[in-house]
Amino acid sequence: MDFIKRIYNFKNQSRDREEGFEVESDRFTGLRYIIKGDSLVITSAKNGAFAVDIEKGKLLAQEIIEMVEHYEK
Repeated sequence: MDFIKRIYNFKNQSRDREEGFEVESDRFTGLRYIIKGDSLVITSAKNGAFAVDIEKGKLLAQEIIEMVEHYEK
């Protein structure tokens, strides 16, 4: 659980990818993106954290779009 606490308490103001930096979502309250090295970490105040290799980000986004289109009402 210390790993999750470190992610949620992350407040670095640098734009150094090796150190990591945070970008708040413009569209979702409580959603933050953390760029750290070659990873994109997505955190949510209520729903947890998820990390993916940045190079796989577009593939993940496309799969999410497909899931939403298939399962939306």
